[in-house]
Amino acid sequence: MVATVDLDDAPAMAELGKLHLEVSILPARIMGKEEALAKAEAGILAACEEFIRTVLNPQARATEARARAKAEAELKQHLEPGAELIRAVESSKSVRAAMANVMSLEANPHDGPTDYAGRVWQPGRRWRRLRAKLVTAGHDDDPQRRGLPASEDGSI
Repeated sequence: MVATVDLDDAPAMAELGKLHLEVSILPARIMGKEEALAKAEAGILAACEEFIRTVLNPQARATEARARAKAEAELKQHLEPGAELIRAVESSKSVRAAMANVMSLEANPHDGPTDYAGRVWQPGRRWRRLRAKLVTAGHDDDPQRRGLPASEDGSI
């Protein structure tokens, strides 16, 4: 455009000046957006960490405890109390499935903050199915009866 602009053409020179200004401030704008993105990603990671620590893992541990209790009650009928019973309970399918829901915190997730956030929310769906299997007369899962507010009952 510079080679074809008539230097006496005021509107063309104004347009050229505007483009030059935009190009000169572009690196600063990009840096500002990258900083905002980094802050947003840090916020996503912090929210995920808090959610895992305060909601997911306590629910997962409670589900794991119910699965252990149910497996132990069923296996006690067939095994003597001791190491063999403990090993059988630990290797039961329901206990292993419940243990898989306990999440570890990731400071630098391999799949990025947004996909990590998706993985954090996913266990809620698995818990609903697992919890349905674990709810029995001795393992009531009603959050209000357990003293939890409705927002902490795993219905994510």
